[in-house]
Amino acid sequence: MFSRLKLVTGFFSFFYLTSVLHRVAFALDNWPRASTLGRELWPLIVHYSVAADVIFASALTVIPALLIGAQFFLAKTERWLKFYAAIAIVLISIVNTVDLLIYRFWGIRCNFDIIKTARDPAAIWANLSGALFVDIVLRFLPCLAMLGALAWWTLFREINCKTAFRRSDLVVYIPISAILCLSAFVGATPYKNDQMNDDFFGANQEADVTFALESLKNPLYVTLYQILPTIRELPECVYPKDLEVRDFEYADDDKSEEKLLTADRPNIILVIGESFSSNVISFFHGNQALKTTPQFDRLAREGILFKNFYANESGTIGALKVILQGNPIGVDAISMPSLSKVLKDYSYLTRFYYGGDLSLFGLKVWLKNNEFEKIMGNRDFSPELPRIAWGVHDHAFFDAVADDLEKYEGARPFFSVLLTLSNHEPFDVPEDFQAPTFACEECDSRMLRAIAYADDSFGKFIDRLKKTPLWEKTLVIFVADHGHHGSPFDVSDARRYEIPMLWLGGVVRQSQIMNLQGSQADLAATLLGQLGIDASEFYFSRNMFMDKDGFCFYQHQGGDRFGIVKEDQVHEFDCATGQDRTIQGDGSIRALGWSYVRALLEYRDKMLDRER
Repeated sequence: MFSRLKLVTGFFSFFYLTSVLHRVAFALDNWPRASTLGRELWPLIVHYSVAADVIFASALTVIPALLIGAQFFLAKTERWLKFYAAIAIVLISIVNTVDLLIYRFWGIRCNFDIIKTARDPAAIWANLSGALFVDIVLRFLPCLAMLGALAWWTLFREINCKTAFRRSDLVVYIPISAILCLSAFVGATPYKNDQMNDDFFGANQEADVTFALESLKNPLYVTLYQILPTIRELPECVYPKDLEVRDFEYADDDKSEEKLLTADRPNIILVIGESFSSNVISFFHGNQALKTTPQFDRLAREGILFKNFYANESGTIGALKVILQGNPIGVDAISMPSLSKVLKDYSYLTRFYYGGDLSLFGLKVWLKNNEFEKIMGNRDFSPELPRIAWGVHDHAFFDAVADDLEKYEGARPFFSVLLTLSNHEPFDVPEDFQAPTFACEECDSRMLRAIAYADDSFGKFIDRLKKTPLWEKTLVIFVADHGHHGSPFDVSDARRYEIPMLWLGGVVRQSQIMNLQGSQADLAATLLGQLGIDASEFYFSRNMFMDKDGFCFYQHQGGDRFGIVKEDQVHEFDCATGQDRTIQGDGSIRALGWSYVRALLEYRDKMLDRER
C-alpha cells in the first residue's frame, strides 16, 4: 500500500518540480531582467506561485492515481504508467521550450492560443531558421534530459518495484489519492489576488515588476486550464480601487481639416510593411549611419511623412485588423466596420494581396467577411516566382502586384491592400541582393540586410508606379504592421511601437513632415476625412487633422497590459491586476488611460456579443 502511495506522491512531486525548474530556467534565460527583482520580489514569486503549481501537478496526477488504483484489482498498468510519464516528459519539454522562445520574441508566456498554431505547420516552418533551430535544440534537449532524470528518480524506479498489496488497503489509498487529485479543481485563477497585486507593486518600484508578474506564471498551468471552455471566456479587466473610472468621451473639436489630396476619389494602395520599425529606419532618431533604408529616406522627402506614429498591436494579423477596422484592438466580429466595407459602399473595387499562406490564423475567412472582392495569396501567384519559407519574395511580389494593377481598366477606383513578408525571421533575402554596408557592429546583420532588401523592393515598386498613368490618380499609403521583434526596447517601452506612416502619389498636394501624434487605428478616420466620407462608425479612430491634441494606445504581454502615450507622457496599465505605473512624465494621463481601456473593452465585448 505504502509503495502505491509513494508512487502517487512521486507523480505529484515530479509534476510540481517541473514547474519549479522551469521557473528557474525562465529567470536564467532572461537574467538581465531577472537580476533586477531583488530580495523583495523573489520571495513573493515563490510564495504566490505555489497555488498554480499545486493545481497543475494535481491535475496531471489524476490519471496515474486511477491507473495505480486499478492495480489493487490485479490490473497490469505498469506499461500505461510508463507511457503516460514518457508522453508527459516530452509534452512538458515542448511547452517549456516554446515558452522560453515565445517570450524572447513576443514578450508573452506560452498559452493555449500559441499551442493552437501547431495546427498550421506552414507557420512553424516559415519561422524556422538555422539560428532558431539551434536555439530550440539548446533548450529542448537539456530540458528533456533533466526531466527524464527527474522522472527516473521520482517515478520509474518505483513503477518497476514488485510490491504485494491487499484490496483492504483501498480504505487508505482512495481518500488520500482523492484529496490529492481534487486539489486540481480548487480554483482556476490563482493569479487574481488583490493582496498579491499590492505586494508586488508596493515592494520595489525600481524593480521590473512587469517581469516579476510574468515570472510568477506557470505556462503549463495556463495552457492546461485555457483548454476548458469556462476558462476560455474573455477575462474581465480589474480596475484600480483608488480611482473612479469614468466613461470615456473624445473632446469636441471644431478645428478645420487640412486638405492633403487633390482628388476626392483617388485609387488607394495601402502597403503594410512587415516589421518596418522606426528604430531601424535611417531617417529616424539620428540613425543615418545605419544606411538601412535609402529608398524610404528618399521617398519620405517626396511625400507626407507621419513621424510621431505608433503601432497598436505587436502581431501582423492583429495589426491588419486594427488598421482596417480603425479600432486599437483587433476584434473578430463580422459586424465590425472596416475600411474595405466602407470604400466598397462608395464604389471602390477592394483587393488584397499577400505573398504568403492565406489559411494562416483564418486570414482568408476574415478578408472575405470584410468584403474584399479579390484576394490573392501564395498559391495565386506564379509558381515560378522566387520564394522563401513564408512565401513570395518581396521584389517578386511587388512586381506581380504591379502587373495586376496595370491591367485594371475599370471605371471604379480601387482600394488595394498589400501585405509584405520578407522582413521577417528567418530574414532570407535573395543571394544576389547587394546590401549597403551597415555602420553598426552590435546589430544583427541578417536583420538589417532584410530591412534593406524590403526597403529596396518598396522603392522599386514606387518607381515603377511613377512611370504608369496610375500614378497621377493614386494615393499610396505605407505603414508598418508593428515594431521589430529584434528591437532593443522592452515590450512595455513605447519606443518599441514607433513606426512610420508615409503618404505618396500623384494626388498628394505637397511633401511635408507631420508631427501629429497618431496610431494605426487613426488611419481609417484620417483617410476617410480626406475623402469626404463619414467616419463616425469608427468610434475609436481619430482624424488626426481634426483632433490634434490626441494620444496613442498600444497593448502588449498578450493583451493584458496597455500603454498610453500623450506628448511627453507615457503610462502603463495592467488590466489583469488593476495596477498601473508612470513610465515618463507626471502621471497626469492615468485617469484618461483607464477610462479609455474600459471603453475599448466594453466595445469589444458588445461587438462579440452580437456574434453569439
